[in-house]
Amino acid sequence: MRLRDGDTLVFFGDSITRRSEIKDNPDPRVKFSLNYDDSYVDLFLQRLVIHYPKLELNTYNLGVGGDTVNGLMERFWELESLKPNWVVLCIGQNDAKTLSPTQFQEQLSYLLEQLADLGCKTVQLTTTPCPYSKEKDEKLLVFDDIIRQLDERVSIPCLDVKTHLRQIMLDNDTAQAPVNLFAGGCHLSRLGNQYLADAVYDYFTGKD
Repeated sequence: MRLRDGDTLVFFGDSITRRSEIKDNPDPRVKFSLNYDDSYVDLFLQRLVIHYPKLELNTYNLGVGGDTVNGLMERFWELESLKPNWVVLCIGQNDAKTLSPTQFQEQLSYLLEQLADLGCKTVQLTTTPCPYSKEKDEKLLVFDDIIRQLDERVSIPCLDVKTHLRQIMLDNDTAQAPVNLFAGGCHLSRLGNQYLADAVYDYFTGKD
């Protein structure tokens, strides 16, 4: 187990981390319109509580729907104020709409440098698939290569959640009973979120 009593664990990212545009909506019809957990973060924490009920942690979900790498830098003070031991980073979906691979690499490299200066341990997830746009999905594959290269350069773990989810998408084309991974756009269903949650759980509990 990599987590220790008293650790502060922060999840930093966009709507894959937290669908704030729904969860923070003042209209209760919108706020409770989802019939699955907020994100993989909830599923991961629930599993952690069940298996490690005595583990004392402080956990914070700083995901904001629509956010980008640059947006995370603008909100970096939120992270600094929490003084985390661990940060789980998941970003790139929205960057793919506007940034070139070179721009994404420059911005993500700077963010990873700031995280290193903060003195916390960082774990990064690859992006998740995009089912509605083949062009964006292929661009995200390029972003994933950048994520892996930068993570290797600064020696932080990169959890590949893209490969398996994308294979399920391909298999769904001929499957008798397709696996529902999505719940609107690129947002994940409970099953999709469960896969991310399991990947993070396996990392922190030392299961490769």
